Amino acid sequence: MEVKPLMKTVKGESCTIKKVHGGKALLLYLGELGLKIGSHITIVKNEKARQSRFLIVGTGDNEIRLEERIADDITVKKARVCRENLVPGIERQMVRNYLAYCIRI
Repeated sequence: MEVKPLMKTVKGESCTIKKVHGGKALLLYLGELGLKIGSHITIVKNEKARQSRFLIVGTGDNEIRLEERIADDITVKKARVCRENLVPGIERQMVRNYLAYCIRI
């Protein structure tokens, strides 16, 4: 799977944060926002206006705006989306096994 800067993602894409290049201060800042290495995020908006480039990422119930200078320091990997509701009619344990298989990287 492709690893790329967060700023190069598109709206609707689901990703996993793989690396933060901005140092300890940036790691702490992102941690306060709920974004950590391994966090699963979805791109809500990727705005590429002339004066202000930013994106909005969703993490569960939260949406977080990140400016371009921060998003460029975050490397992500496209995530495979696997949810229980996509697999109707099978037992709970089978769903767990299926999800564990899909989450493996």
